[in-house]
Parts: sequence; C-alpha cells; structure tokens
Amino acid sequence: MKKEFPIAAWLAPLPGAVATWLGLSARGELAVLDCRYGGVSQEEVLKRVRASASLKSALGVAVTSLNDPLLDALRPVAREKEASIVVVVPADEPVEKTEGVRWWAQIHNDQLPENDAIEALVLAGHEGGGQVAESTSFMLLQKLRKKTDRPLWVRGGVGPAAASACAAGDASGVFVDDGLLSLIHISEPTRPLYIS
Repeated sequence: MKKEFPIAAWLAPLPGAVATWLGLSARGELAVLDCRYGGVSQEEVLKRVRASASLKSALGVAVTSLNDPLLDALRPVAREKEASIVVVVPADEPVEKTEGVRWWAQIHNDQLPENDAIEALVLAGHEGGGQVAESTSFMLLQKLRKKTDRPLWVRGGVGPAAASACAAGDASGVFVDDGLLSLIHISEPTRPLYIS
C-alpha cells in the first residue's frame, strides 16, 4: 500500500517569495513564508492575498512572536478567502486555540512544548537556516518521535531524495528550503512522495 508523504516549501523572504507562496497555496500545496527576519512587506503580502483568485491550502507563515503585526492583518484577509493559516512560532510562545489558525512550533532541541494548542512540530536541525539545533534534523526526529504522537515535520538539509528517510523515521512531512530548491531545479517542489 502506498502512502502519500508531503514535501512542502520553506521560503525565505526573497524577491518573488510571496508570489511563489501564493502560487503553491492556489495549487493546494503547503508552503511557509519565513517572516521572522524581515524582508517581507506586510502591504505586499496582504495585497497579493486579496488579489488571489483561490487558495486551496493553508497559508503558512513563520513569525518570531504572537505580536507580529502581519498575523493580525492576515487573519481577516484569510477568513475572507476561506483559508486557514498555519503559523510557525517559537516553542515557548503562549498560543491559544484560535479559529482559522493552526499553531505549529519550531523545535531546536528535544524538549517538547507543553501547550496543547500546538498541533505540530517543525524540527529544525543544524542543516537548516536561521535559529537551529546543535544536532541534525534526523537525530531530532528520532528523539522526539519517541516522546510525542504530534505530527513532526523535518526542516533542514532535506531534499526530495532524503525525504524517504524522514518518512521511514515516521515524520509527517518535510520542508525543503528554497535555497535547496534552486540548486536541485525541481519543477514541482512540493509534489508528494509515495512510499510503498
């Protein structure tokens, strides 16, 4: 029996990232726009989301805190488009269950967040960019899978060829960083992998 294993895109705030982000959502594929380090104009994001014909997948954003003004501005626009938002926050953010928002936490160590509002974990091994763990993504996956049944998404050093190893390690999916996407020239970066 084949099982679909999702490969999603993690997009740095570079020129063209917002268009790629919305294009993937319109195709029904998850992509996270990393807004943690600036470089994304709130006005551009909102203008492009409003102009989007349809969004078939959740809009994924990574932010440094719940106080990010983009979150407050994006929620009503996403509601208008009948889209949910996947928000990736630091593991220690005090999030609460919110209609239309799926809270995910980025993890840099093997400590689990105690907050039940966190639906999934993004494991950021030292192969990834930004704030990352001292260990590899695969080591984090092995340690955390023993501790939790929450969905675990792997980010850092993962391309389509390594995604099958993550699937074998019981990950829920992987994020391929946009830098890696540009090096390996994938025409459909978020196509699912089918595991037998």
